[in-house]
Amino acid sequence: MTIDSGNLIRFKNAREKFSRDEIFIPENDIKPERVRRERAGRVTIGLALGSGAIRGFAHVGAISEFLKAGITIGEIAGSSIGAIIGCLFGAGMDASQIVEVAPKIGRERILDPGFPYISFFRGRKLKELLKYLFHRKLNVRRLEALKTKVFVTAVDILKGTPVIFREGDIVDVLMASCSVPMAFSPYEIAGGTYVDGGVLLPVPASILRGRGHEAIIGINLGFGNLKKNVGNIFQVSGQTIITMGRKLIDLQSDQSDITITPEFGSIGYWEFGKIDRIIKIGRQAAREAAPGILSRIRAVSSSSPARIMTGSDNC
Repeated sequence: MTIDSGNLIRFKNAREKFSRDEIFIPENDIKPERVRRERAGRVTIGLALGSGAIRGFAHVGAISEFLKAGITIGEIAGSSIGAIIGCLFGAGMDASQIVEVAPKIGRERILDPGFPYISFFRGRKLKELLKYLFHRKLNVRRLEALKTKVFVTAVDILKGTPVIFREGDIVDVLMASCSVPMAFSPYEIAGGTYVDGGVLLPVPASILRGRGHEAIIGINLGFGNLKKNVGNIFQVSGQTIITMGRKLIDLQSDQSDITITPEFGSIGYWEFGKIDRIIKIGRQAAREAAPGILSRIRAVSSSSPARIMTGSDNC
């Protein structure tokens, strides 16, 4: 697999917010104008699924509620756990099927301690889980083979730039997107070295702007639970990531037309035993947001009578 430099979202300086002008799409990719023409008659949202470890199961509940409300998801952009959930839905898995799989995603299925020179966990178990889900259960091996288009984010740790994957081995791409610094080792693909996409794009809504959707909806899994003191390396690193994440969310907030932030309370990022509760929290947040999303869709689509709301194209 080759990595095209056109996949990069470039930064001009550290203070500047993201804008559509900073997204570079290769000449051989689908142009936004062509996307709009191909979607004539379809009303869709672009869905940006944020990073947040086990809290990412809130995406399952949220997508389920969107589909129940008749909201058509045209494309998905995902960072880290958002990329995994986005690809599961993109492959045709519905919420009930993911809920069936959820009990298999326990601490012992993902976290495999290693000698901590570069990371605390090897990542081999996570990779085997992804192979089980996509290669064996869903028979999907390539990102571009998904039924719904999914953009997956990662960060080139040697260049300091985000990279957007549109194609490639789905397990490799997701491993790159989910390589949380310190928790998992940086992941190498085709000469590039990548870490978690949420490092720079915690809610990757900017990827979907200008691609012909009536609305861009972002789901922010939050950067909360700051501790009152830090007593070990885990707490220091966690506190650092939360602090940076909060600032990035603020800087990128204008890239979503509507941002949904589920209320997790004291639920942390690695509480495997609370997946069912997290899914319910995602459902509730999406249920509350659905009327506003539908209202925006109607307002935008009313300017073009040919565009009719339909639920038949849902992922």
